[in-house]
Amino acid sequence: PNETTNVWVEFTPTTSGSDTGVFEVTSNDPRGVVTADQNGEGAFLSTNSETFTSPGAPPVDIIITIDQSCSMEDDNVDDVQQGFPGFVQELQNVADWQLILVTQGSGCGTGGIITNTTPNAETLLVNNAFPNGIPDYSTTESLLKLTDIALSKTGPGGCNEGLLRPGALLHAITLSDEKEQSGQSGAYWVGQFEGYVTDPNLLKVSGVLDLNRNCGDGSGPTGYLEAVNLTGGALLNICNANWGTQFTDIASEVLAGLASYTLADPADAGTLEVLVNGVPATDFEYVEGAQSLSITNPPIGEGDEVTVNYNILSECN
Repeated sequence: PNETTNVWVEFTPTTSGSDTGVFEVTSNDPRGVVTADQNGEGAFLSTNSETFTSPGAPPVDIIITIDQSCSMEDDNVDDVQQGFPGFVQELQNVADWQLILVTQGSGCGTGGIITNTTPNAETLLVNNAFPNGIPDYSTTESLLKLTDIALSKTGPGGCNEGLLRPGALLHAITLSDEKEQSGQSGAYWVGQFEGYVTDPNLLKVSGVLDLNRNCGDGSGPTGYLEAVNLTGGALLNICNANWGTQFTDIASEVLAGLASYTLADPADAGTLEVLVNGVPATDFEYVEGAQSLSITNPPIGEGDEVTVNYNILSECN
């Protein structure tokens, strides 16, 4: 009786402004549990305003691998002929690009490195998609492994030397109507590929795959699908008739994700104000853990100025 003690109460506000909680004391007091209202004031640590100037067309380095099994060639030649020209045209519109098409076990690009200045690039891709007389089919149904082999030969003296550029997006695209048969998981191969980019966010794996397990041998997209999901790549169903008409989406969807900006401080998502050339953006997404802001609308072009205003959250441990 008549004694006092000091007790610290930790208050972690989730919004700004005043808030009230209830403090409960359990003891041998004959009154039982004693309560008292506690008032706290939530305040943002500070505010921030950041401005970014968008560079030109983003650089992207692409590796396309194609399952060379009989079922693939029988069912997909028309779609390749239909889809690859539009894919190249979409790349010309949105990116500074170069690519290799890998169809043999050596991992070397069939026809070498194709760039945005290569004459008749679309024709080269179509003609080399299902070449005859390939000496090594050992990895034709292990396309993530084949991609890794191709990447291992991008260094000095390798047959794919010059494909990878520092700071460029690495985009691996696989076309297969069966599961990945290397015996390793999609996560394993993603880990291997990450060693070739300066930032894991610059790696994307996309696929034209048997999503419904109703073509090829029915084994589905196992392995490939995991890699696509882990890297935020794009997907098409290879069993759909005329998937080639949608192949441009592989380029546009992945490259659209490059219009993203990393904020210097953790932002309260509810206070974000995003301006593109002084005009409020109508569609953007903020990922709190990564402090990453992606803008979908309006489209971001070379020289556009992006301003982000926000309140800074305190970081509580």
